[in-house]
Amino acid sequence: SLAASSMATFPAEAAALYSALVRLRVATTAQLLRAARDRESISSGSVDYLYGTGYIMFAYVWLRMGMVAHAKLKAGAKGDDAAFYRSKLAAMRFFFTRMMPMYRTHLALAAQPSSVVTALPREEILVR
Repeated sequence: SLAASSMATFPAEAAALYSALVRLRVATTAQLLRAARDRESISSGSVDYLYGTGYIMFAYVWLRMGMVAHAKLKAGAKGDDAAFYRSKLAAMRFFFTRMMPMYRTHLALAAQPSSVVTALPREEILVR
């Protein structure tokens, strides 16, 4: 399975993805519970929720690409192919180090009360 093999090959990245998935599950449950009290919370947090989810999904895809690149290098890829797979691994590490952590900010923003978004009367938001 991806979980077992990635944990052995890329333990830091696999652990970060697992942690993100747990946080996403908690954030999703919290968002649904908030919606029961505040129906506007779904729409006011939707963009950030989707951004956060997107970073997590990209992490999954990058981890899969990293696993393929690792396997190809281990199988003896040479020349341009080896350089391509090494660059995939570098890009995967860049994503996990510099981009993936942004999911936390987006999930935190999605959890903010809708009053932050709905405080202004509609007529004051419209541009004339």
